[in-house]
Amino acid sequence: MKELVRLRYFLGIYPDGGNALNNIYDFFNPKKTSLDYLSNFKRISNNSPKNPVILMFDNELKSGKAKPIGKFMTHASILVKKSNLESDYMVGIIDNLYLLTVPLIDGKPECDIEDLFESKTLSHKINGKTFSKNDTYDTSKHYGKEIYSKYILNNYADINFKEFRLVLNNIENIINMYTKGSIDTGDDLETKNIDKSSMRKPTLSSI
Repeated sequence: MKELVRLRYFLGIYPDGGNALNNIYDFFNPKKTSLDYLSNFKRISNNSPKNPVILMFDNELKSGKAKPIGKFMTHASILVKKSNLESDYMVGIIDNLYLLTVPLIDGKPECDIEDLFESKTLSHKINGKTFSKNDTYDTSKHYGKEIYSKYILNNYADINFKEFRLVLNNIENIINMYTKGSIDTGDDLETKNIDKSSMRKPTLSSI
């Protein structure tokens, strides 16, 4: 796709792999040697961004730097916010840039976004093959994330997205925080008077 080619060429953003999100962060960070797009656009336009930018990772915090989210937090120097991320699944990074991760469910120490689907959805067979979320797999027995995403897209009306509610609610919370002027990302959620109980209350009735 032409859009993906442009993103890779101009911004170093690849369609797969969380490590590419490090490059996005660098465009917001004035301390990096690459062009600080955020500061430059604010200076040129004399305006702040209208919307937040949300970087979403699988919740693999226990693995530390062995996984993309740990590598990113080290790269962005926000390891001090790990406890907030573990409890709220979202933190502010810098200005309008936010980090979001999926909730932990079923007592699992780590979860990726595929874990939010029901087991019957994850076990769906296509041409006799089962889904594998691993990067490498036996293609004679399994299919990967690209085919799985197309299956979800084509059958979303019949799929239970209940476990995605907190993710969607947190996206809504981030948008509300930013649009209300809460862009001082050095403060945690408690200092912004965010009611954590309301954060976990489903508000998206369409799910």
